[in-house]
Amino acid sequence: MTPRPSRSRIDLSLGALRRLLRPGDLVLGAALLAAGLAAAFVTHRTEEAEIEERFRSRARRAAAAIAGAVSAPLEPALAVAGLFAASEHVDRSEFRAFTTPLLRRHPALYALEWLPWLDGSGLPELEREAAREGVAGFSVWESSPSGPRPVTPGPAHAPIVYMEPPHAGALGFDVMSDPGRRASALAARDRGEPVASRRFRLVEDPQDLPLWSVAVYQPAYRGGLPPAGVPARREALLGFGIAVFRVGPLLDHALKRMEAEDIKVVVTDEGERGAREEVHTWGEGPGGAGVPAWFETFTVPVADRAWRLEVTPRPGAFVARHRGSLSLALLGPLAALATIAGRVALRTANRLRGESPKQVIGPYTLLRRIGSGGMGVVWEAHHSLLRRPTVVKLIAPELVTEESLTRFEREAHATSRLSHPNTVEIYDFGRTRDGVFYYAMERLRGIDLDAMVAGFGPIPPGRAVHLLRQAAAALGEAHAAGLVHRDVKPANVMACVVGGIPDFVKVLDFGLVKDLRGGPGPALSQEGTALGTPLYLAPEGLTRPAEVDVRLDVYALAAVGYFMLCGRTPYSGSSAFEIFARQQQGPPPPPSAVLGRALPHALEDLLMHGLAFAPESRPRDGRALQAELDHLASVLEWSEAEAQAWWDHHGTPYLATREARAAHARGHDLEPASR
Repeated sequence: MTPRPSRSRIDLSLGALRRLLRPGDLVLGAALLAAGLAAAFVTHRTEEAEIEERFRSRARRAAAAIAGAVSAPLEPALAVAGLFAASEHVDRSEFRAFTTPLLRRHPALYALEWLPWLDGSGLPELEREAAREGVAGFSVWESSPSGPRPVTPGPAHAPIVYMEPPHAGALGFDVMSDPGRRASALAARDRGEPVASRRFRLVEDPQDLPLWSVAVYQPAYRGGLPPAGVPARREALLGFGIAVFRVGPLLDHALKRMEAEDIKVVVTDEGERGAREEVHTWGEGPGGAGVPAWFETFTVPVADRAWRLEVTPRPGAFVARHRGSLSLALLGPLAALATIAGRVALRTANRLRGESPKQVIGPYTLLRRIGSGGMGVVWEAHHSLLRRPTVVKLIAPELVTEESLTRFEREAHATSRLSHPNTVEIYDFGRTRDGVFYYAMERLRGIDLDAMVAGFGPIPPGRAVHLLRQAAAALGEAHAAGLVHRDVKPANVMACVVGGIPDFVKVLDFGLVKDLRGGPGPALSQEGTALGTPLYLAPEGLTRPAEVDVRLDVYALAAVGYFMLCGRTPYSGSSAFEIFARQQQGPPPPPSAVLGRALPHALEDLLMHGLAFAPESRPRDGRALQAELDHLASVLEWSEAEAQAWWDHHGTPYLATREARAAHARGHDLEPASR
């Protein structure tokens, strides 16, 4: 029988334990236990919130993907209408040549169509013209319960005359014979803006299959711009450019690209007087055990219509497992103590060294994020060994695909081929170990022409010539290498002080560069992008974006010169089409007329020459424009002393103020450089 410990021995052990323990030990133990339980509770709630935010982020991305997909047809419909507004006659082969590049850029489109507006007296000639163009059996028809039948001539018809890709079952159909299509066409005519139809079945589709389509009607008017007032619009209407897309494939493709397999999306059309009609459904659910009752709604514009998106999780998706909170409840006190001690030790060591952790990309140390563009994020940096001030451009995280990386790499290759001192210098480029592509360029300290005119007003003629001839020289080298910049604008031309030389120009951002010499691989411009900045875009940049050449840059630089002298652009407008319509109406007013004072005739004539509507009427390239400006510079002098005086009194204080503001915001600008 095992002897029981005596009471005195137990008392002795408890006494020893009491002597070993301190009041602080008990307090610390209780505090750590409470901290572990509190951390476990907070972690539990955080895990729930993170799961919910992941769903809501996915829902927002789905809405953005759908909004981008349904806005794509607006550009080709606008282009088709612009083609017929700009040309007195377009035949079938010209229509095919014009629409083929548009269809390639927008593969989700079912068809592009042209519907002329005419009365019944014009139908026979329309059918004869189709026969002359080789369209056998073409006639204008309407639907009936017994099938297609010839349309009865009336006061207004809008038949499908041109269609790419063509479909014999649709050509000749008069949309005015169908109540739904007629309502869309008349609304577009009277409003002077694009109108989207409700979902409908195409006349060429089998009626027993669930094939739904939407058509965007873009009216075209004589003179280009919609006239003021409904009666005038009805009188000037030429017809309609129409872009047709299949609803299901378009939306499914957009959602597949952003990997939306864990959500359900119901798209409905918000019709008149609150009427709603289901357009498309993606995915299954919600339903099943453990599925959170989360719900997001968005409104997406489709031309003049509004689609409502309802997003919910699919069964089994976005379910929190709470492993972190359970682990923290078991190991919380020790983990919290170790983490706090480690973080305090690290921060203390950093403070003692007077350093903070920096981010490194290749041989470059990133210091501060200073901007972003269509494809990249821009950082201030320096070379880790040379300590040379540098700007590093990284691929935007949301655009990380093999195609975008290839496009970004070719942009760096194209720009690095240029060595002109007035072109921003590319030092090197490469990829990090985790696949982030970057390129490094010189760090400039200067003021772009957009900011200069906004801050200090129009630029005098002599200085304008001095700045323009440097930009023309940079473009001249690019043009000789077969490159078109395609986004020349005041914000991409910077006046700097380089090597002690004031008013030294640098041409920036070849992100939309086009290589006229071609080659394997995708185009350098962003996918689906045909335009630079509309206010500085030559007419052919809208009507024939795939065929532009170096004279596109000549037009843009002439528009920059116009802006420098006048403080305003040659043409104004709220859209590319509106600006294009004004370009069709004739040249802009000369700068002297805008300013109300005389300007050197030779300079004014050169800028108006560069702004010519027809490319062949402009200087042939950047070098030709530079030669003209060199001749003007001998007459309109801008001395280095004048430039230095401007920088001493205006430029340097402006830069100092801007840099002080940036330094004040530095603590808010640091963001992770890698994915």
